[in-house]
Amino acid sequence: MPPKRDINNFANDLLLVFCDAVHAELERVLANKFGADWLRKGVRPHFHPDYFDRTQKMLTSPMRAIDMERRDDELFGIEHLWNIVAGNWDLFRGSFDDRTRTQAYFQEVSELRHNLAHRRTRHVLLRSNLIRVMGGCQLLLSALESPQADHFAEVVDSLSSGGTPWGPVLAGHLPPSHEMYGDFVGRPSQLAGLSEWLASDNPQTLVWGYGGAGKSALAYKFAQDIRDGSSDALIAVCWATAKSTEYSEEGTRERVPDFIDLDTFCAALWKSLYGPLPSSEVLTTTGLLKDLREMPILLVVDDFDTISEDVDLTNFLLHELKNTPTRVIYTSRYRVPSIPNIEVPPFSDDELKEFVLQRLVDYEVTETEYLERLDAITKVTGGYPLFVADFIRHSAFVGVRTALKDWGQKKGDAARQYALQRQIEYLSHSTAEVLIALAVARQGLNAEQIGEVAGLTDDDAATGIGELLRWRMANQVTTDDDRPVFRMNGNTIRLVEQTFKGDWRLGTYATAFKTLTGERVPEAKRAAIGRVVDRAKRLSKDSFEEAERCLQDAMKGELRDSADLAGVLGWLYSNQTPFHAPKAREAFEKSHRFGSTKVDTYYHWAEMERKLGEELTEIAQHGQVGEVPEETVIEQWKYCEDVALKGLDRCGASQPLFYLAGYAASRVAKASARANKFTYAESAWERAIEDFRNALSAPFSELVSVSKSVIYRGLTLAHEGTGNQKELGRSLKSWHAVAGSSPNFQGDCRRLLSKFPNLRKELPIDVL
Repeated sequence: MPPKRDINNFANDLLLVFCDAVHAELERVLANKFGADWLRKGVRPHFHPDYFDRTQKMLTSPMRAIDMERRDDELFGIEHLWNIVAGNWDLFRGSFDDRTRTQAYFQEVSELRHNLAHRRTRHVLLRSNLIRVMGGCQLLLSALESPQADHFAEVVDSLSSGGTPWGPVLAGHLPPSHEMYGDFVGRPSQLAGLSEWLASDNPQTLVWGYGGAGKSALAYKFAQDIRDGSSDALIAVCWATAKSTEYSEEGTRERVPDFIDLDTFCAALWKSLYGPLPSSEVLTTTGLLKDLREMPILLVVDDFDTISEDVDLTNFLLHELKNTPTRVIYTSRYRVPSIPNIEVPPFSDDELKEFVLQRLVDYEVTETEYLERLDAITKVTGGYPLFVADFIRHSAFVGVRTALKDWGQKKGDAARQYALQRQIEYLSHSTAEVLIALAVARQGLNAEQIGEVAGLTDDDAATGIGELLRWRMANQVTTDDDRPVFRMNGNTIRLVEQTFKGDWRLGTYATAFKTLTGERVPEAKRAAIGRVVDRAKRLSKDSFEEAERCLQDAMKGELRDSADLAGVLGWLYSNQTPFHAPKAREAFEKSHRFGSTKVDTYYHWAEMERKLGEELTEIAQHGQVGEVPEETVIEQWKYCEDVALKGLDRCGASQPLFYLAGYAASRVAKASARANKFTYAESAWERAIEDFRNALSAPFSELVSVSKSVIYRGLTLAHEGTGNQKELGRSLKSWHAVAGSSPNFQGDCRRLLSKFPNLRKELPIDVL
């Protein structure tokens, strides 16, 4: 098997590409100024004589990047690049413009290179940090007019939309991201603290803070980054929540936690690692510990204070697990003296501003009044994410001033209940019915089931669902059912039940829910398919051939026309390195022909076609002339777009599918323009704009969530393609609202302003 690649190795390889590209451009600029004497005049004066020989070798050797990679004792790493630029600033001022910012970018790249080269086994690189540094690399390369700038822009886009170019994610289980948060904001010091902890020798840490502060969201974000990073130091990332009570009209009641005691915790952890425990096997703590001693995992125990009185369980967690390589993050409302801790405070001023701006984009309201009243918003909400989110949703209905008055008179959950009651008044009648139906179900329901529980027509149910999705009070997810289902997170469920306490609909809808077919035992065929899928996915971690054989052997008899099995087979082929494109396409097409309604099938299919499109585009632009004609590139991108549209037609609105359709359409437009098919390019740009706009309001997927920043970038570049400066200015402002002054935004904004100077009139000062 090829050696495993993780995020650290992937980043290190990128930095070597960056260094090599900068070397080439520095040599080009200096040679234009000093001619053949560029080394002596442009470089030597800016280095200590003892270091110059090493610098000269790196600048002149055709194997400079490889030479540098092999030297663990390199004297100054990437810092010499900035020394050359700074020493010749008069030559480079026109390219970089801002000296301080340029130095900061080079220093950040240098620091990361140092961490990876000298502390790789003790350094935890997070996706968010990698995106930031690679964005800086892209800006520096763009300033130097390096051909590699486009490659780094594509890397940043891929990472921002959830891609893992270094290979498959770690094993284990995390809940869907939409259950934890919509868009994660801020918390850089807390994330850095968790990163430092994981790189330390301490096996356990505690994330604690007030209810609504975002403890679970922080732990989830960190765990998700580690899982996606595919670290060599871990083999799995697992999540287990102990939340066991929630509020109802009678007071508190039991819900279904992942575990409630030691036995159920062991079963939950086993399931997260391997799948359900066979009924013929008995799981013991001894057996589990034996496995854990041989497999380093990252475990998040959510809501630890719920089970802190259970002596057997806490002894197992706090003491016995310490004898394994397991690293544990606990979340709790209270500090635990025996565990090193990280507190989650209210939002800082900058975090609050970022969070507010993101939500204002969702609700399409002006930002001026909010930015003028950030201190007041902090005062009435405490600056805690849960309360700020509800405040903003309430203010979108009644206005900022009225909302501040409402929340100033009430505190905490009382304010949230009042806000929800007022919001219901502004929404359609069916919205409250759908809201209550989803709350009493405490699980996903499809539109027909919601209608049955609440006694609504199909049209009324659809209206209510649409409004809840728009206001982030429900999420669309995919399950084993053949249609989309809708659900709420636990915080919203508790809020609904508190708000409607005593309402006759709670009891009536709960009774109606019990009669739904969703509570019946699944059909034997569905269960058989589920078992095959689980087994094939487990086998794929160790042996592609065995997983392939498992699926092919099962696709006989009554299961020969299973859309699910064909879709998983397509995923298996597309997940290889290199992937088996013809076989994968054949399997995906068969899954579609069999009637697949799974978002993940179409997502994996479209992602594979996107990768093929990128490869063909690269060859067409940089390969031998005529090796791949633009017509072939256009056809590939159109096919990728068609795959995403097939998924949307079958599965309904889906954020990742709309995004991939828009991305593919934009690439059709670019390739068509290069082939001088300008009418066809214009039509493709319009399709891309429509798809990107739909992606902004479409439901999230359990599989992957595309950041709004990435979608707005696609929308902005599509408007650039059409030349519509008015819409371009609007999308650029919206992109800035969610991305802030990120390197990616700064680079494109600067380029667009130089191309369309009139845009300056459309943009606020802080964007410029």
